[in-house]
Amino acid sequence: MNFIFSIPLKQKWEVRIESDGKLSASDSGKRAVLQLESTGHIQNRIVSVDEKTCCVIGDFIIPEERRHDSNDYLISFFRGFSTERLRETKGNFYLIIISEQEQLIRIVPGMMSLLPVYYSFSEDTLTVSSRADSIVKLNRGKFTVSKRYILEHLLFGYGFLENTLFREIKLLPVNSIIETQKGEWRIFTHTRISDLFVNSPVPWRKSVEHITDLFIERSADYLPDQAYYSSLTGGLDGRTILAAGLARGKQITAYSYGSASDKDVYIPQKICRDINIPYRAFILDQNYAEKSFMSDAREANLITEGNLRFSRATYLMLAREISRESAFMLSGNFGSELFRTPRKAGNMISSLVFAMFETDSDLEMANLIKQSQILKYLDISLFKLELEELADDCLAYRSNLRKTISRIQGFYVYMFEEVFRKYFGPELILENTCISNRTPFIDFKFVSEVLKSELAGCNSDFMTKNPFSRYKGQVVYPYIIKKTYPRLLNYKLDREYSPGDFLTLAGKARIARGFLLRKLFVDRSRYKQPGYNRLAMNVNISKIDSSAYDFKFINRGNFDPLFQNEGWSDDYIGFNIMVSLYDYLKTVTTGNTNVRL
Repeated sequence: MNFIFSIPLKQKWEVRIESDGKLSASDSGKRAVLQLESTGHIQNRIVSVDEKTCCVIGDFIIPEERRHDSNDYLISFFRGFSTERLRETKGNFYLIIISEQEQLIRIVPGMMSLLPVYYSFSEDTLTVSSRADSIVKLNRGKFTVSKRYILEHLLFGYGFLENTLFREIKLLPVNSIIETQKGEWRIFTHTRISDLFVNSPVPWRKSVEHITDLFIERSADYLPDQAYYSSLTGGLDGRTILAAGLARGKQITAYSYGSASDKDVYIPQKICRDINIPYRAFILDQNYAEKSFMSDAREANLITEGNLRFSRATYLMLAREISRESAFMLSGNFGSELFRTPRKAGNMISSLVFAMFETDSDLEMANLIKQSQILKYLDISLFKLELEELADDCLAYRSNLRKTISRIQGFYVYMFEEVFRKYFGPELILENTCISNRTPFIDFKFVSEVLKSELAGCNSDFMTKNPFSRYKGQVVYPYIIKKTYPRLLNYKLDREYSPGDFLTLAGKARIARGFLLRKLFVDRSRYKQPGYNRLAMNVNISKIDSSAYDFKFINRGNFDPLFQNEGWSDDYIGFNIMVSLYDYLKTVTTGNTNVRL
């Protein structure tokens, strides 16, 4: 479900639909303008509406009551296209609207922009694509690897704001549209996350029933008519998604992954056995580590343009295996982050992000960036200018947020605009090569209502450790389960209490006891990688040749020891970030004469 659109701004162009169903355009017949690539599980759809050609790329979810006349629904949708109608949509997709008569092209990603749109302008041509490397391949001009992006990627785990690996290519901002008309082009943001916050959120007890009913209503369209797989672990997010599907009589196979002894395997295994639904465990053992992990890691890295990280290669295996039996999988992604305020650095959010919103001193924040431990793996003398610019931009970014919203709200703007699409987005891109992963918790209408209530993480204190705040960040799940498939309330979570405990006095006492025991006896001071990740890296570290990453900006004295005597385990996250980026960078620069370092 990739596309690339090369638009000549100084020439009149025309559009044609080819017989194979692909949409293409040309400027006086000289070069292709739009090329579409679809995967087998979802076909691109093209409709003609009032002399406009409208294209849907990806999983644009048709409302349940309109699936029998989906083509008419699409025509009606495009005929009345507006920001409000876009906000009602569900799924991860791109829309392209073309009017040859008006010389208008409009490219619209789905709400929350979980799938990226890249663009580059040069020599009177605007090129827009779902992949940055496609722009590099199509254009004859030179592209320069961005040292600034390398810094951002190492410090945050992904790029900052609109920056990409190539200086000449930018990333479209969240909830924005890029369009051209009569030789001019522009970008405009139709929905700002900061506008969704409220100063006086509705108390959670008064809002929980409304939020529960809204989720049940909005999630219904995400549930496919055909058989699908639903993620089920030891947590609440997946169990809630499963309950919604079971309540509607859907044909579901639950799944999870991990080592055989993981709670995320044996808890769902017991649940599914008891309620008599199919369950499939994907065991990440020595056999997987030896035979599949490294090849999956490198392929996943190419598909996601160096953004997924080797440690998350499992998602490619899962998507492939599940796609043999279904075109759809559902997961609880985004649920925990929406309801519970993140408070610990790890794979998803770096310590610098927390510092950006926690510290008040500009000097202290700038020093934290410039003195970050991960910079020791670079020849920092080559990055002095970029490091100063990045520190200044981070300070300006948070200063701008603090003018109108609170500290925790600013943090959540970063979560929605940066973390969600740059951490979870690559996972969706990877899975989209063979299957659609539907994620009901990020439904825009649902999110908008949650943010008005105390149930939202953005309406707690920043990095709160208050057990009550953590409680109300989870209580909506049991309410949903109770109304959909209450039997799932009774099975323990990975925290040794059950969802039903949130709804009784005795249960709340068990939750409080569990909280105190974890606080006293569980060390949560630093991120610990799962055992199967350690196994996979130990087995495959010899297959990664550090000398192949022969970039002059690497500090060999600090970088090379990571590959010896499990040196990588001391900085597991940083190691994965670097190796994934460098492996991809090596691929795109080797033999490519129009890319320069």
